[in-house]
Amino acid sequence: MIETKKQRSEVTLVKKLIINAKTSEKRSAAEEDGRLIDLYIDKPNQQEAPGSIFLGRVVNVLPGMQAAFIDIGLEKNGFLRASDHPSFVNENTTPIQRLLHQGQKLIVQLAKEGQGTKGPLLSGNVELTGASLVLLHGKKHIAVSKKITDLSKRKQLEDLGRTLAAEGEGILFRTSSAAMPEAELAAEYSILQEELAQLFKAEGDKAPALLKEAQSFGMKMMGELQKTAYDEVICDEPELAGRLKGIAGEKVIYYRKKEDIFSHYELQPQIEKLFKKAVWLKSGGYLLIEQTEALTSIDVNSGKFAGRDSKRDTVLQTNLEAAQEAARQIKLRNLSGIILIDFIDMTLAEDRKKVQAAFEKTAGEDSVQTKILGFTKLNILELTRKKTRDSLQASETVPCPSCGGSGKVLSAEHLAFKLERQLWEHQYMDQEAMLIETTEEIAALLKGRDSLHLKQLEAALQFKIYFRIRPQIVPFYQVVFLGSEGEAAVKLLKNIQQ
Repeated sequence: MIETKKQRSEVTLVKKLIINAKTSEKRSAAEEDGRLIDLYIDKPNQQEAPGSIFLGRVVNVLPGMQAAFIDIGLEKNGFLRASDHPSFVNENTTPIQRLLHQGQKLIVQLAKEGQGTKGPLLSGNVELTGASLVLLHGKKHIAVSKKITDLSKRKQLEDLGRTLAAEGEGILFRTSSAAMPEAELAAEYSILQEELAQLFKAEGDKAPALLKEAQSFGMKMMGELQKTAYDEVICDEPELAGRLKGIAGEKVIYYRKKEDIFSHYELQPQIEKLFKKAVWLKSGGYLLIEQTEALTSIDVNSGKFAGRDSKRDTVLQTNLEAAQEAARQIKLRNLSGIILIDFIDMTLAEDRKKVQAAFEKTAGEDSVQTKILGFTKLNILELTRKKTRDSLQASETVPCPSCGGSGKVLSAEHLAFKLERQLWEHQYMDQEAMLIETTEEIAALLKGRDSLHLKQLEAALQFKIYFRIRPQIVPFYQVVFLGSEGEAAVKLLKNIQQ
């Protein structure tokens, strides 16, 4: 049967969520027909993740900036604006010097991770997230998710929020709240209120102190299934897979194979491309993405694309494809702050409108707030994207010591997690031991404190792991031997004696 144009347009894309949760670093990736559309990476013991709650101590108050620096126990002090204090009204009525003084203790929530020389941004308006709603402490505000479009349901939830909200508190109803009975929503709000009360009991404790870590990876995945519809959910950790089945039923599949789940679904090559500056388009054009501390620039080039039509049509086609891909790359790389996109020059305003509309349509699928300011006089599309976490480049790479910081290499932490995933692919193998040549930092990360993590790995994988340390500047590893434990020990001993 010949497939018609109408039939092709009605083809539904298969949307999958692939979850790698059995190792220390946890990851999730969303794909449509094999194409990566979203990526989330969660590292262990991330106290600096947005959402973490601390008992802080005021280090100094800055009246000129209407802000204060707060010690929350991290490497850099946090920054709190007066407007983010729960008692703030305006600068005349409640200036920062009336709200805070040096040495004062207060409960704050990390709103944005620090970057470069800047410490994390803090808020005194604590938010506690539940399955269906968010308690907003210090914000007298009732809000309903924009994804709930039924006007009568929105009004019902707004009325319920005004009934439930305590003095000085607000409520944000999440998308999943639309299907919840009012009694269950009231019960959830009550639980969050109790949690908030317990947190504020710690105000008399010693500061600084971590009171509550950010939302766990498992809870985030459960929330993701409640707000987004997937055709399949594949998870490599049995306990989490079981919990997710309670939400998505038979759509959830427990992945049992030894091969790393991201490798099996061919996601790893797509992820590795996200560290490259150049992004090739199907048309033959390409994007060039440059990240700096001040802003991110995306330059669009026609490349190999000549086109069969007029120059105007060729430029427009390239720019339309580039607009969609730029929005996709911004989301995948988690770019934030000021972003400038330099499209191929378009002389007509109507073409610029089409390109901006194409970008807005794809960017509209991003849950992170993006503000599109339009084209500048230099025909550059200007936008800003809210920062919620570090960019992929900032979290997964370090400045290269061998090139003075002008380039980037994969961090020892990233490679250690990659090696751990590779080790799991050899679980229950016939060989007794593996000898790995690597740098001291990667070996230390795999061993863990008092070599406890290494012992746990060896017990689970059923073979011994030996390290041959090389004094390299750039982090690396390679498996140099698989075989009997005796041979591995001999090879290691020979290396020590040399």
